[in-house]
Amino acid sequence: MLSKKSKMLVSSIIVIIALTIIAFSANTTKNNTIFYLSDKYYNNGESIKVDEESIKDLAKDSFLIFTYNSFCGMAKPCEEVFDSVLKKNKIDYISIPIESFRKTKYHDTVKLAPSFIIIKNGEIVAYLDAEKDSDIDYYQNEDSFEKWLSNHIYLKK
Repeated sequence: MLSKKSKMLVSSIIVIIALTIIAFSANTTKNNTIFYLSDKYYNNGESIKVDEESIKDLAKDSFLIFTYNSFCGMAKPCEEVFDSVLKKNKIDYISIPIESFRKTKYHDTVKLAPSFIIIKNGEIVAYLDAEKDSDIDYYQNEDSFEKWLSNHIYLKK
C-alpha cells in the first residue's frame, strides 16, 4: 500500500501532466485556427495596389499581402499562380512593391520578395519564404498554393 506522501506525489504528477497537455493543445489550436479575412476582401479576386501608408490604415484588418520585386527568377511568375487562385476564390489582396513594403512593420518578419503573407487582425500568421526550398511549390503550383491558403483562411467559393 502506498503511503500518504507517495499518493500525494503521484497525484501531483498526474495533475502536472494533465495541465501540460491542456496548455499544449490550447496553444497548438490557437496557432492553427483557420479564420475568415475581413469581409471586404471577399469580392472579385483583384489586386489592390497600395503604398506603405495605406497598410498602416489596415492595422486591425485580416487580409492578404503580396509583396513583389520588379523581376521574377522563377520558371512561372508567382503572381500568375496567386492571381489564378485568388480570382477563382474571389478574394481581393493587397499588392505592394518591396521598396514600399520595407517601410512597413511587416518587413521586420518578412525580409524578401516575392512573398505572400497572411495577416490576422494586423499580425502575420503565415508567409511564403522565397529562400525556402519547401515553399517553392506554393509559388509555382495553383493547387499547392490554394491548399496552403486553405490551411490558414476560409476560402469562399
